[in-house]
Amino acid sequence: MSWVKWIDLQKGQFNNLKEDYPLPLPCILVEISHIMWETFAQNRQMGKTIISVYIFNQVIGETLKNSEQESTSLKALDKIDEVFQKLSDLAVANLFKRLVRVSDHVVSYLPGVIVHRMDFQTTLFDQIWPQTAPIPPANITVELTHDNPAEE
Repeated sequence: MSWVKWIDLQKGQFNNLKEDYPLPLPCILVEISHIMWETFAQNRQMGKTIISVYIFNQVIGETLKNSEQESTSLKALDKIDEVFQKLSDLAVANLFKRLVRVSDHVVSYLPGVIVHRMDFQTTLFDQIWPQTAPIPPANITVELTHDNPAEE
C-alpha cells in the first residue's frame, strides 16, 4: 500500500488541525477498543476486542458515470478495498486470531477530507508471567564471642 503516506494510532489528530501542521493524506489511523480479558489456561489469557481502521482521504469529487473525476474517485474506493484485502484474515500465531470485518462505513466528512472506518473483530492472546515466590526471611543466628584479657 505504497499510496499510504502515514500510519499511526488514532489520537484525535484531525480534531486539532492547524495550517502549520497539516497531516499527510492519505493516511490510516488505528484504534483498539477496550479488551475484555479472561483466563483460559494456566498463565494464559485471551481478550476480545475491535480494531478500528480509519482511512483519511482527500475529497476527490463525484463518482457519477461520465463525471470529470470518475476514475479518480473510483480509485479512492479501490484504496479502501485494498486496505480490507490486506487486513482481512490477517492473524499472527500466539498473538491474535484472524481479523474479521464486522462493520464498514463513512464516519465523517471533514473540510476536504473523507473518513472511512472499518472495524475488525479479533481475539488476542497474552501470557501471564508467574510472580516470583516471596523469599522467606533468613534464619540467622549470631553468636558473639570476645576475648577477655583478664582471664588470661
